Amino acid sequence: MTLEEKIEILIKETVKQTVLLEKIVHLLEAKKACKIEYSTREKQPHIIEESVPGQQHVEFTPETVDTVVKGLLHQNDRQTIEFRYGVPGERGYSVSELNNIHKVSKRWIRHIEAGALKELSRITNLTVEQVVAVLNVYAQTNHDAWLKREAQNIPNMPVENLGVSNRVKKSMKALGIKTVGELVQKTSEELRSTKNLGMASLKEVRDILTRLGLKLRDD
Repeated sequence: MTLEEKIEILIKETVKQTVLLEKIVHLLEAKKACKIEYSTREKQPHIIEESVPGQQHVEFTPETVDTVVKGLLHQNDRQTIEFRYGVPGERGYSVSELNNIHKVSKRWIRHIEAGALKELSRITNLTVEQVVAVLNVYAQTNHDAWLKREAQNIPNMPVENLGVSNRVKKSMKALGIKTVGELVQKTSEELRSTKNLGMASLKEVRDILTRLGLKLRDD
């Protein structure tokens, strides 16, 4: 092997190492939110700044969710959050509903949602639990706004669209109640005649009806 060939091989190897090192540094900076200095002559890169210049704290509240999700999340993560928690004026969908609509497994839906929540956690510097707590308030606001818009057609609205728990849904099915119009014609005693609908579930129904300006027949 000639000297020129040896030099060419050495240059190629150096380029490969440099590209790999640049990728590692990029990932580290994204993970640690810091600036990293490196050199191919050194064994490892080292941090020279604890924070990236210009990086600002991201405020994550029910009022800023829409801005953060649309402005800072990649498309797939953004769509996942919007499908599950809704957007202003539109309700979100349960895992079961998305399973029926998109014909993908519930396990996969939960998997991609977990990934989106972790990304939001990284961006906002909150725990996943804190992110979910904010999103739940945001989702409730969106659901209420959607219900109000649908108010003109409330009597024919399916009970399951009210966002009630599975326990309440099963009780409604057992009583043959399919629409909100049929629900408000029932008394609290009639609803409690099913074994799965206790005081907590009855309160859930009443709270939702109250937000719609409705009530049970004996309230």
